[in-house]
Amino acid sequence: MRLITGGLVIALGTVILALCGAYSLWYAPRSVIVVAVLVGMALIAAPLAWTRGLRPYLRALAGGIVVAIVGVVGLEGLLWAINSPGITASMIETLTVEHFSCEGGCHKTPQMIAQANYDPSNPDPNTRSNMSNTDGFMTRTEFDLSLLPDDHYRILASGDSMSVGFLAAVGRGYLETLETAVPDVTVWNTAFPGTNLEHIVKALTHYAPLMQPDLIVIGLNQNNTTDFMPRPRFAQLTNGAPSSTRWIDVYSVANDLAVVPLTDDQLRWRYHDVEDVNLTLISTALLHTRIGYQLVNVFKRAQSVPSLYEHPNLYQHTAAINREWLTQIRTLAESQGIPIVGVLIPTVSQDTFYPDLLDDFRALIESVGIAYLDLMPLLTLDDYRNANSADTHWNTAGHEKVGALLTECVTFMIAQPGAVCPQAWVPSAS
Repeated sequence: MRLITGGLVIALGTVILALCGAYSLWYAPRSVIVVAVLVGMALIAAPLAWTRGLRPYLRALAGGIVVAIVGVVGLEGLLWAINSPGITASMIETLTVEHFSCEGGCHKTPQMIAQANYDPSNPDPNTRSNMSNTDGFMTRTEFDLSLLPDDHYRILASGDSMSVGFLAAVGRGYLETLETAVPDVTVWNTAFPGTNLEHIVKALTHYAPLMQPDLIVIGLNQNNTTDFMPRPRFAQLTNGAPSSTRWIDVYSVANDLAVVPLTDDQLRWRYHDVEDVNLTLISTALLHTRIGYQLVNVFKRAQSVPSLYEHPNLYQHTAAINREWLTQIRTLAESQGIPIVGVLIPTVSQDTFYPDLLDDFRALIESVGIAYLDLMPLLTLDDYRNANSADTHWNTAGHEKVGALLTECVTFMIAQPGAVCPQAWVPSAS
């Protein structure tokens, strides 16, 4: 009986040590792991005291290790039998990683353009994901001065998915509404989904000298109050089936808000929601077992990592970065004598506006001195309601309301060169 009891205690200690080993393979060891290691070693060593001799203890040790191994193998078999989720090597290896280019602003690569297969006659909002001109931006308009009459009023626009036109019917996004409503106006749209102010800086820096626009319009999304990631921020991962495509964040953020780039292998694991683990030959092999996959999910919950949005310095850190980007945008426009108007876009989450964050962002824009149209008085929650309740882009009606306001502003500025429309907030002359 003592031999059996000793073997079971040793088996428990062996399992504890195995769990500690798995954790230390995936994550940096912590004090709790040190304690668990000591407990596991104590459980393995304790039977020596009551098995009365080294030989019986060695038998108990061998039996305990065998029991632990059989138990682990049996559990893996049980998880396989009940079809518990796991990640095979082929599931990782068959994932392709497509990185966007952010030279001159984020846009699609030539390979992505070739795969787009966009049907310009299809008004379905879902076709926007495939829209692309030859420069790789999600617009039908080509960036070619030679295609325009000399008297055309040229607008260079930029921003994120709101300015692309998600989720409006094709042809009815707010910039498309402007272009349709005002004769002899061409809008070159360099907006791209999932981007921030850095993208606008890069796009305008590259295209403004080439296009020599009469006006710059930028979408200033309230989302930017928490977005300080460099671009390109996302990669597109797929296993070949269109329904499998996901955009994955290519950075991790350290505790001090430092940005850490991830390798393609890390992105492939992140596609399967396995994040921030050390990928070595041994740890990866363990992740390919069903037990390993379940364990990493348990460890993730046990770590209770605080959300980035709970970081005490997040807003101060982001505001400083956004101020620099906004200053670069204003300076670029001023240096070329191009008037600039921002479109201040409120964010909605869980059917709620966040006016305090919008106020902070508005104050930041005003401190830099960029004229802007404030959409908060214009929009309602109904303008953000879509078939997918979790998607908080404007619907077609919302885009058309914003497009009508922008149309009034641009019409005034065409008629009054050098003046900013009365609908916009304008920095004082002082």
